[in-house]
Amino acid sequence: MSERKARRARRSMVEARRNRRDGRSVSRFEAVGPMRRGFCRMPGGSQMPNADKANRLVLVCDGARALLLADSGIAPKPRLKVLETISAPSAPTAQLGTDRPGRVHESKGAARSAVEITDLHALAEAEFLRGLAGRLSELVQGGAGRILIVAPPKALGTLREALSAQVKAVVDGEMAKDLVKMPIDEIERHIAA
Repeated sequence: MSERKARRARRSMVEARRNRRDGRSVSRFEAVGPMRRGFCRMPGGSQMPNADKANRLVLVCDGARALLLADSGIAPKPRLKVLETISAPSAPTAQLGTDRPGRVHESKGAARSAVEITDLHALAEAEFLRGLAGRLSELVQGGAGRILIVAPPKALGTLREALSAQVKAVVDGEMAKDLVKMPIDEIERHIAA
């Protein structure tokens, strides 16, 4: 092995170790251009590079983050590559809303009862997942053939309700697991199992 190749290999290993230590997998296609509703755009619009070479797309998400991966491996051994990283801005509760819970006066007597407080974070997560379903619709119209969805059970249910009929037709499978914070090689191992 030449000295140049050895240096390049060491540099890529250090970079991969640093990304794994930080708990993130970053691609060069992250956050290019202005952000619209918390979504990162790809350079040159919504087309994804190397998406045509992928056997299927893998969406790994939760209520605030999502990874769109291309699986170019064979069935028992997936080979994932990050195509897009999507994240929602997480606002503190005070910025989402500061209203006190409402009260209901009974029509008879002096009794009052409180109305349940709306969970504003759950509403923000549902909005993020609906936007993600819209992004999947764009990809299916662009020619995506098969999609695997990996999400925690609650997010998977919300996402399943928001998917269009076209997207549901190309969904290859679903996994009810929270893998979005794991490194890519761990995600590959969970998908292969």
